[in-house]
Amino acid sequence: MIIFEQVPTAPNQLYSPWRVDIQHAPKDELMLLEGIGTSLADRIIVYRETHLLKTPEDLLQVHGIGQIKVERCRRAIAFPEDAQ
Repeated sequence: MIIFEQVPTAPNQLYSPWRVDIQHAPKDELMLLEGIGTSLADRIIVYRETHLLKTPEDLLQVHGIGQIKVERCRRAIAFPEDAQ
């Protein structure tokens, strides 16, 4: 007897990969992003206390984060409007 497994077919049924809400995530979650260690996570937290992070490019304003780092972690970054 062959048993077929049901596989989701509609986009809204598929599981989303994990993403980090860059505006609200705690330090340990920020450190899950590629290339973000302890000191950069701290800098992001300090920066977002006075600035709103709306796009991945906003991270370029954080000392030590360049375009390459933004590109490497772009797919893992979420923003509050993504949840709507």
